[in-house]
Order: sequence, then C-alpha cells, then structure tokens
Amino acid sequence: MSALTSPQYLTLEELEATLVRVDPAVLLVSSRLLRRVIRLDRRIGTLGFNVPHGRTYLLPQDRLFDCVSRFELELEPSRRLPEVVLLIERPDEEEFEKRPAGEILREYWRLLFHIRVHRELERRSGEGRLTDDDVLSRLRHIGSTEYAEIRAVLQRDDMLLPPRSDAATYEEFAAVFLELLYFVPEQLPWTFPALLETDRIADLLGRDVDHRALYEATRLPGADERVARECGEAGLWDFSGVPESVEETDPLRPSPPAYWRLIARAEKASRLGNVAKAAILRRKVVRLALPDRAQESLGLAQAELERLARRLQAALDLRDDEARDWAEALSPLLAHADQGFRTAESRVLHDLQKVCLEHERGFFKFDVLRWCRSLGREPLRRPLPLLSEVMAVKHLRSAAAKLAASRLTGETRARLSLLIEVAVGQAQRRLRSRIRPLIAEALAAEGLRPQNVPERVAFRKIVEELLDRIVRQGYLSLGHLRDAFSQNNLKLSDLTSPWELVSGDLLLRIDRRLAAVLSGVHYRGPVYLRWSHQLSAIAFGTGFGRLLTRYLALPYGGAFLLVEFGRHVAHMFYDPHGSPGIQTLEQVAAELSPAEVAAPAPNLLSLVPVLVLGTFLLLLIDREGFRRGCLSLLRKLGQMARRGLYDLPVSLWQLPWVRRFFDSVFYAVLIGYAVKPLMFTICLVLPFRLLFGWLTWSTWTITFLSVNLALNSPLGRYLDQLITEQLMRGWRELQIRVFAAAFHWVMDSFHYLLNGLERVLYTVDEWLRFRSGDNRLSVLVKLIGGGIWFFVSYVTAFVFTLLLEPQINPIKHFPVVTVSHKLLIPAGPMIVAQLSPYLGVARANTLVWSTIWLIPGVFGFLVWELKENWRLYASNRQRHLKPVPIGRQGETLLRLLRPGIHSGTLPKLFGRLRHAGRCVQRTRKGHLVHKPLERLRNVEEAVRFFVERELLALLAEGREWCETPLALAQIRLATNQILVEIGCPSVGPGTLQLAFQERAGWIIASLAQRGWLDAVCAEQREAFLQAVRGLYHLAGVDLVWEQVAARFGPNVNWYDVTVEGLLVWRDGRHAAAELYRFRDTAANAPWMPTPYHVTEVPPATLDEIFFSRSRLTWEAWVQRWDAAPENTLRADTPPPPELPTVKLADPDVCGTDTSPPYGAPQA
Repeated sequence: MSALTSPQYLTLEELEATLVRVDPAVLLVSSRLLRRVIRLDRRIGTLGFNVPHGRTYLLPQDRLFDCVSRFELELEPSRRLPEVVLLIERPDEEEFEKRPAGEILREYWRLLFHIRVHRELERRSGEGRLTDDDVLSRLRHIGSTEYAEIRAVLQRDDMLLPPRSDAATYEEFAAVFLELLYFVPEQLPWTFPALLETDRIADLLGRDVDHRALYEATRLPGADERVARECGEAGLWDFSGVPESVEETDPLRPSPPAYWRLIARAEKASRLGNVAKAAILRRKVVRLALPDRAQESLGLAQAELERLARRLQAALDLRDDEARDWAEALSPLLAHADQGFRTAESRVLHDLQKVCLEHERGFFKFDVLRWCRSLGREPLRRPLPLLSEVMAVKHLRSAAAKLAASRLTGETRARLSLLIEVAVGQAQRRLRSRIRPLIAEALAAEGLRPQNVPERVAFRKIVEELLDRIVRQGYLSLGHLRDAFSQNNLKLSDLTSPWELVSGDLLLRIDRRLAAVLSGVHYRGPVYLRWSHQLSAIAFGTGFGRLLTRYLALPYGGAFLLVEFGRHVAHMFYDPHGSPGIQTLEQVAAELSPAEVAAPAPNLLSLVPVLVLGTFLLLLIDREGFRRGCLSLLRKLGQMARRGLYDLPVSLWQLPWVRRFFDSVFYAVLIGYAVKPLMFTICLVLPFRLLFGWLTWSTWTITFLSVNLALNSPLGRYLDQLITEQLMRGWRELQIRVFAAAFHWVMDSFHYLLNGLERVLYTVDEWLRFRSGDNRLSVLVKLIGGGIWFFVSYVTAFVFTLLLEPQINPIKHFPVVTVSHKLLIPAGPMIVAQLSPYLGVARANTLVWSTIWLIPGVFGFLVWELKENWRLYASNRQRHLKPVPIGRQGETLLRLLRPGIHSGTLPKLFGRLRHAGRCVQRTRKGHLVHKPLERLRNVEEAVRFFVERELLALLAEGREWCETPLALAQIRLATNQILVEIGCPSVGPGTLQLAFQERAGWIIASLAQRGWLDAVCAEQREAFLQAVRGLYHLAGVDLVWEQVAARFGPNVNWYDVTVEGLLVWRDGRHAAAELYRFRDTAANAPWMPTPYHVTEVPPATLDEIFFSRSRLTWEAWVQRWDAAPENTLRADTPPPPELPTVKLADPDVCGTDTSPPYGAPQA
C-alpha cells in the first residue's frame, strides 16, 4: 500500500494499512459487528445496542470466528490473522471528508494504545504475574475512595465488560488512565478527580505495563502531535492546542455604499455613548473597506474599546494600568462579535457597557405617597443608589457567564476571564459590605434577636443567604425571606397579641422594613401572599392553632383528602350504575339529582375510614415509637418482596447448572433456531389467521422453516441485528426521555416556569425604571407605562400563581385540588339556576363552571405554599439537628453526591464534563467544557459557604477559638467525594482536611489529615471536634470512619463499602474477605468476591457504628456552646450523653495502615 495520497485527508484503505503496518493484529470492523462480537463472546444478556466498551475489543482468533464469519469481516483470502485479534471500530465514510488525516490518525493511535494496554495486562495475567492478590495490592495503593470513584466512572461511561470483577476494573482503569495521560492529560482531573497524585498512579501502573515504550510502539505515522495543554488558573482548562473552527457567518466584500452607511451608524452610536455597538460596527466596516482604509477602521474600533475601558475604570475603580489591560483583553472579542446576530462576544461587550451605565446614570423613583404624607416637605424624586450597585454586579456576572460560550481560546480567554472574575469578586465584596449592615439592622430593629451562640451563627447565615440572593438574582422577595428562616436554626417567636394579626407578624414586619431600607432591591410581598401568611401564622404561630393543626387538621383532614381522593379515582374507572369512566365537570353535574344538589344526605358510615385513617396518621405523626414500628414493618415487607421478586431469581440465575445451561450450545441453538423463528412466525401468520380464518399446519410449518432459514442466513442475521438495534434504540430513548425524565419534568418544570415568569416580570420592571439623564418624554412614557404595568403584572402573577399553576401541576393537583373540585361541583347547578335569569344560561354556565375550575387552585396553592411556614416558628423547631440544604437548588450533601433520578449533582456534572471533553476532540470547540466547569464552581462555592457559615462561624463565636481565626483553604470536588481543607495561620502552614464521601448510598465522613489539630491545646481540639460533629449532623453523615475503624480494629489490609455493609480483607489474599452486614439483603454486587465470610452485625452494635443514629438535640447543642466558661465542665451540669460517645478522630487509627476512605496509605 502506498503512502497517504494527501497531506490532509485519507481513505479507509489507507487508515487500515497504516494500522496493520504498526500492529498486524488490528482489524477494523463496523460498529454493529463489533457490538455483536462483544455480546456473543461475553454472553451479555441484552439485545445488542447497549454493549459496553463498544469501540475496541480483543479476543482469540477461534472465538472471533465462532461469532462471525470471514465473509462478514470482509477479510481478504490471503490475509491470515494472528492468534489474538484486536478489533477496532471502523470510522464512517463521512469522517474522512470532515476531519483531517492527522486528527483521524491520532484518534486511532489512541484506540490502538488503549487496546494494546488491555493485551499486555491480559498476557501478564495469563502468565500468572498479575493475580487477584496482586490486583488487591494495586487497589490498596490507589485508595479505597479513589477505587470506588474509578468503578463508578467506568460503569457510568459503559466501559466495564462482564464480569465486573476487581481485576477487570483495574485492567480497564489502566487502559483509560494511560490513554488520557498520554493523549489528553488535561482531562484526567475531569475523569478521575479523586486521583490527586497522577505521577504516583502512573508509576504504579508502570509495574504492569511499560506504557512509555507502548506509547512509542503504537505511534501511527502522520498522526497529529498536538496535545491540549493546561492554561490559566487551577481548575480552568482550555484546548489551546486545538484551534477553533471559526467560520464567518456573513463574508463581506468591499462595498463603498455599505461602508459609508456603517460608518454613519457607528458615528451615531458613538455620539450616543453606545461604544460597544460603535466598536462592533467599526470592526465590521473593516471587512467592507478598501485596503487603504481597513487599518484606519480597525484603529477606530480599538479606540472605541479604549473608551469603554476608561468608562470601566471609573465604574470599577481601576488603576490606569488595569484599564489598559482591559482594553487589550477586550480587543480579541471584536474578531467574533460582528460575525452573527447577538453573538456571545457582542453580548459580553454590551453587558460590560451596562456596568458603566449603571455607574454613570443611576436610578430614581417617584415616591408620591411619601411626598403627600409629608405635605411636600420630602422630595418627590428619590434616588436608588443600592439598585445601581446591584445591577452592576448582575451585569458583571452575566458577562462572565456569556464569556463561557464565546469562541476565544488560549491565553486570550484566560486573560479576559481573570479580569472579569476579579472585577466580579471586588464588586460583590463592595456590595455585600454595604448591604450587610442594612439587613442586619433591619432584622434587629423588628425584634429578631438571637438568644444563644447557635442562633447568632444562624442570624449571620440568614443575612449572608439573603445577600447571596441579591448577588445572584438582583432582588429579594417575601418568598426568599420565608425560605431563609424556615431552612435555618433561627426561628420566629409566636404571635404575642391580636394586633399582630392586623399589623403582621415578625416576618411581615421585616418584609415591610426591608422594602423601605432596600428600596428597589427588595420587593414587598403581594397582598395574597401576606394574607396567606397571616392565615398560617394563626395555625402555626399560636398554641391553640398548633393544637388544632397537629391533632385535628393534619391527621383527620389529610385522611379525609386521601379517602375522598381514593373514592374519586375509583369512581373514574368503575361506576356501578354503568356511566362512563372519565367525565367532565358538566357531565358530573348533569347526573346529580335535584335532591343531591339541594341537600346531600349525610352518610355516617363514610366517616369510619376517615376516623380510622386519621387516628393512624395521628399516631404516626405524634408517637415516635409507633412511627419506628411502622417503618420497621415496611422495611420487613420490602425485604420479603425483594427476596421473592429479585433475590430468588438472582440466586437461581447464579446457580452453576443454570449458568451452564444458558451458556451452553444447546441454549444458543434453541434460541436461534426455535424460539426466535417461532416468535417471528407467530407475528407473520397470526394476522392472516385473524383475517382469513383457519390455516393449515403445512402453512405454519412452511412459514416457520422459511423464517428460520431467513433469520440464520448472513443477510438475515444482519437484518435481525439491524432491526433489533433500532428497537433497542427506540426503547432506550423512551426510557431516558420519558420514564426517567418524567419525575424531573413534574418536579422541575413548574419550578422553572414560576421562576421564569418572575424573571420576566422583573425584567419589564427593570425596563420601566427611571434613570438619571432620561428626557421628559421618556419619563412620562415610563410613568404611564409603569402605572399600567403594575396592575398587569399583579394580575398575571395572581392568576398564574394561585389559580392556574396548581391546576396544571399534577403534584399540587392531587389530591387537594381534586377533592376541592368534588366538593364544589354539587353546588354548581344550584348557582347556575340562581344566576340564569339575570345573566342567561350560557353566561351563567361559563361564569360558574370557570370559577369552580379555578377556585380549587387556591386550596392547592395554600397547602403547598404554607407547608414551609410550619418551620418558621421556634415552637415547631425540629428536636434534633437535621441535614440542611447546601446546593443552589436545595440539594443536601447526599443529593449532591449520590447518583439518582433527582440527585447526584456532582456525578452528573463530571459526566457532562467528560462528554464535553470527548466532543471537543471531534468538534474542536473548546468552549463546550466551560459550562459544566462553571456549574462545578457553583457547587464548590455552595460547599464553601456551608462550611464557613456552619463550622468556622460557630468556632469564631465560641470562647475557645474566638482569638484563633480559622480559614477555609480549599474545596476539592470529586465524583463521589468532597474534600474540605481548613487552615490555621496562627498555628502553622499545614491544613486540616475533612472528607465527605458517598459509598453505596451512605455518606461517610472522616478526618483525612489532622494537620494543625495536634498543635492546639486540648480545649480547642475538643471544641473543634464537637463543632465538626454538628457539621456532620447538618451534612447528613451516616458513618464516621474513625468510629467504624475503632470498632473493627486497626489490622485491616483493605476494605470496601457495599450495599450490604463493610467488606474487609485482614490480609493480602483476595479470597479472604469478610462481610460485616449492615443491611438485611441477599443481593450481591457483581464485583464482590464469593464466597466470603458473612458476619451479621446486631442492631445494638449498629447503633454504635452508625453516626446517624446518635442524634444531637437542639437543647444539647445550645448548652454546649452557650455555657459560661466557669461552669462548662462542672460535674453537676455534665454535657448530654450523646456528645462524648462518638469517635471523631483518633491518631492511632487515622495515621495507620488501615486504608481510610479518603485515600491510599503509604506503601
């Protein structure tokens, strides 16, 4: 075969010849054929589409020909395959036309390197030099948590082939890790973020694979040598080695008429102060100008950017050199800003210009009510200085978000990103320092005064969370206030006088005061929200109201709703009178008799289910022992159902004779030549049987034989596989887009819809704000438009929030709205009859039935809106410390880490980041990775705020650490782990490290590095550990590793956490595993060694092991931190028994060779 025919493109024959010259064992096959070989060779029980590791595979030659023929492989008669064949996915023909030869060769160099690593490890394992005990030793040096992340990532990316044993996981990890290390090293922190020491891992893998020599041995001649490099700050990567594919969307030619028109538009925009538009237009003029004027136009465009930089200097308080840096950094944006409509680059420039406008012009309002109340002594026009700063921060954050979608690359992106990030940080700090005392003074002025140390910490946290809302969204509302109080430990006091029912309770008074103090920033709650809150204050904020709510409304009202909803559903699908199942409101009303409409007969027997169910709910709510008994009963019923429906079939499947049967040739022949042809025969003949009557046995036999012959021919197998894959593709899309997404759609879509409506209303309000410099006509238009818009926005929010959204949201609709409809429908005909003489039958029906349809939405709104108000009051405070929301979407730590339908934020974000990284290699669009990176930074910021506001703030308020400040050094995120590094500058340079990990659905916490903890006094150490214990409760920690290790002893060689319990190896032998079972289940993970010794952990021991079972009461927590120094350790006032019983740190455990979950011990 000759050399490549073109320096830029190549053909399939040239690619295959290049691969064969490097390694004769390589064979390119179609993706469909490759998946079939993997499925048949590995006995994968799927129909063929979702096959793992679907791009490369190796197997012996004889097993290959057992799966496919030489004809299907398209092998030349003269070609002889070696003993072991390396199968690599064949590229599509379109790839050769779209991508240069160097990129394709580099991609197949990667695939060849990957599969050669597999071959080397399999060869070493076959020679007995890589046993299961050796794999266990390698995994021990990698680390338990790191290995758990490796296994989860490989499973999520469909890279693990069955059996998913430790050896198979280690082999695949070695291939993936080394491939990333040599070809895309910047993606290693995205793929395996828990691996902090990549050099150590590379040296460890070098014991089994000479990867450097293998990298050179698999090099394809002509492959692209470009490697994506890391640039910018830590955590920000950019593909500087891969150029962006920038195409001009509107290529222009020199045109004098168009040139002068654009010049005129640019000059007009410049005179009006719209320098961003002027710069973009002048940059576009460059492509229309004649060569002698192009340079002049380019200089004018740069001059406009310099004007923008000078305006930014005044708005952001920059130095002269910083302003020059801004002008130089903004220049690359113009290269893309004029190529398209509203490009990301042009929007960045406009957002930065808006920052200047907020500083230069500002906002004001006409306060007519205040002017009239003061009889003209107060000015009619009042400035809003806070709003200008808030909007400036909002526009800076918007520019930073749009920069992520821009087409800048390399150092240009990193430079501008750093400038914007610094500006955002400085502007946010100025804004927070200005608004923070205003919010704190407003809260204190209305009587919100913390009474102890934990409440003072909660007070500061509430202030900071309100500031977070202002920084992120640009405004505050009554709902934000309510959420801040309900989700924190500082609660409202009960209503003290009837006057508060009129003037408003503490929350409404704070809402009113903030609307005055933060004018233009805080929006006072609308009337319907204030009224609903007043209603909830009577029910939740008074002793008598709580008594009725807890012992009557909740249990028996809830029972009534459930019983009526059940009857309604039963009536929809079963009517003993023979009426149709599902009916409209009018049809139901028409069937009601006049007697039923006038006075429905009471049925006392119908109240019996309500009383029984209500009593059950009352015991469930009020009696903890009864609640635990019900949970235990449900758990046992679930275990019984699991044993019968899942564990028994799995156990039967794992029997040796059953596996031998399904792996036998007889079973394959039975399926291929009997079962599958019979199914196709039935599908073909049955329609004729139904249409034409009886068919002879000869017809069935001939059809069966014909189908059998067709399916087992080469063409038939091809069509069978093609059809099966299309069906599987459709079924998988249905699962992904319908079943799995249904819960997301129901829970999230309405939340986003409400937020979107609120943002639209806020945006229109922003347009109608008065600015300094507006002419009289503009002020008049805004004044009239603002008055009209006030009523439009109010009615829109009222109708959608109270009436429509609860009707169309199925979560809110059932059962409250449904039962409300059922109660209101019988009154419909009577009201129609009363109104018909005055309005007419048509109008009366329209009015009555539309009202009956809308009014139940109010009940749904009240139930779902007021359920959060229960936690507002101190009398309703939860007795024990519970997990608190951490993420921006209200995620707890468990929901951040544990994969699930509505959880697993970190695994999903890292998965999207890996997917974006793979897309970059094909599309050469490096900006695709910046959006998931930005969301990861948001999670990191949320965790940082959580630790600072719950741990460091508590220690700063305590007497032990008030003079020794602590600082949060760094947050490290991984797929299944969050590492928190805390520094103490006054003690030493080292850091203490807390680790939170998700393992098999449990959150495990540990003191990963003691750092400076041993250098402080015993009193400070004890206070720090008790504060950490409170942080563990707020984070929802299930297990503390130091407590588990102390229980099972330090002589553990290796461990793993499974769905059943703790899997422990006390020596280096892989088969010598012990399972300490925490959960009563017989379902084993496929990678767990069998057999192993099982030890049932008794419930009493589980209470000692599980940190989540050692509850911490609020009273004990307050007593610990609010005690006076002289009686903190008095004998007559001992701390609660929970405090000293939990082992949070032990130097004899943390520093030994027990392989703690946070990393790998030293060799």
